Amino acid sequence: MDQRQTFSNAAELMNMINVLFTQQRKASFIIDQDGLTRTEGLIVKLEEKNGLIEETVVHLQPSLHFKLSQVIAVNGVFRSDYSEC
Repeated sequence: MDQRQTFSNAAELMNMINVLFTQQRKASFIIDQDGLTRTEGLIVKLEEKNGLIEETVVHLQPSLHFKLSQVIAVNGVFRSDYSEC
């Protein structure tokens, strides 16, 4: 049986990302931007939008950014409701 670590909601994901951001550790993401894309780097800014965790924008070095709602996986931990990869 194949098992993998998952997060079940935006708050759990935000906690993981905050740890990576505050400790300045490299983050590897799979994001859904018109299809799956892999990207990695240091998180340089977290920008809250509209008071919703899911709308928070993650900024990576040097200029890539995406919404938390687009994150499928971070550092090998997958969104629990995603089964495509």
